[in-house]
Amino acid sequence: MVAVSLFMILAVASLAIDAIYLYVLKDRLQMTADIAVLAAVQEIQDHDQAKATAIEYATKNMDADDHGQVLSLVDVVIGRWDLDARSFTPDATPANAVRVTTRRDEVNDNPAGLFFARVLGVNEAELTAQATAAFEPRKVELAMVLDNSGSMDMFGGSMQYLIDAANQLLDMMFQGDSTLDESRISIVTFRALIHLGTEHAGWLSGAAPAGWNGCFLARFEPAGGEDYRLTDNPPADAAFDPAPNTSTSNNNCSVKMAATEDQRAVLDAAMNALGAQYQTDMHEAMAWAWRALSPRWRGVWSDPAFPKDYDDEWHKIAIIVTDGWSSPWMAPYNESEHDQILPNVCEDMKAEGIEIYVLWMNKNNNAKVAAKPDYEQCASDGDQYFADAQSEADVDAAFSEIARRILEPRLVN
Repeated sequence: MVAVSLFMILAVASLAIDAIYLYVLKDRLQMTADIAVLAAVQEIQDHDQAKATAIEYATKNMDADDHGQVLSLVDVVIGRWDLDARSFTPDATPANAVRVTTRRDEVNDNPAGLFFARVLGVNEAELTAQATAAFEPRKVELAMVLDNSGSMDMFGGSMQYLIDAANQLLDMMFQGDSTLDESRISIVTFRALIHLGTEHAGWLSGAAPAGWNGCFLARFEPAGGEDYRLTDNPPADAAFDPAPNTSTSNNNCSVKMAATEDQRAVLDAAMNALGAQYQTDMHEAMAWAWRALSPRWRGVWSDPAFPKDYDDEWHKIAIIVTDGWSSPWMAPYNESEHDQILPNVCEDMKAEGIEIYVLWMNKNNNAKVAAKPDYEQCASDGDQYFADAQSEADVDAAFSEIARRILEPRLVN
């Protein structure tokens, strides 16, 4: 009886060793799937690159010499994750998720070999693991400050690069929906003047002039003085003056600003109207980005609940995209002085916790390189906040990096 019992005990112990081995191997497959899918989803704008990245990371984590090929191209699937239904649809657009399946099985010709179970005629086992990563929306207030002055089309079509990349960012934030659930987006399109629309005539210091088209002058402090008032004071605290109804001012009045918007159609209308013409006023545009993000303007814009307070729950971001060519239309400052003033408003915004990204699209415009330090100073601290984007690929990469930081890909399944 002791001999028979000992045999059975040894048999059970041997099978337990195989079971523990399979448990550890399964855990390794799952960890590999998690690592591979998180790396892949960050390259989702380029499907081929996303798949290649997934395989690269899977191979690094489970060497092919020891495990065979645990991840193949057919098991890297790009599609759409439905946040509400908690479901993944392969090949659906717009893509916001990647699913990978790692294998030690007959499909990949690498089943897991067993040890002691062989005495029972069981030589190998099949194991798989699956993971899905997606860009899930966060509570974000985003102001996109887009230079559409004339120089943006003088050095190789930067304007179109900007439009295409910005639309990709909007695609990722809306994820195929027409309305944002919680986040809000502002598009501050700028030349020398800001176009806010005639519906905001109540923000003026006096009556609007005849034929006024909704363009605002920069605020000065004190009245009639030479210092720009680059603050987030709402109109009730500091009114604005209307731009004169002249051809020069109207030409320098950009596409109408879209503030604290949750409707994709409104943002698309602003993007589709962009065109590179006339002059530039960088620091005034950034001041309006601040006003679109500042809680002091809550209810002043169209949405009575926005902008939200500065706190950890809400992520407030400004992106400025420009070639850095300041050509102010109005006195008292010249071009270099305009550039030097820009960091002032940026520093005030960053002090409130607003993150600022700068895409410097100064393609071959060597005459304006001297302004680069001012734009670097405007950006938040860290290399990831300033991008020297000299090509279409650079612009796409910069916007993709911003999207990753805004949306934060996560394991969802």
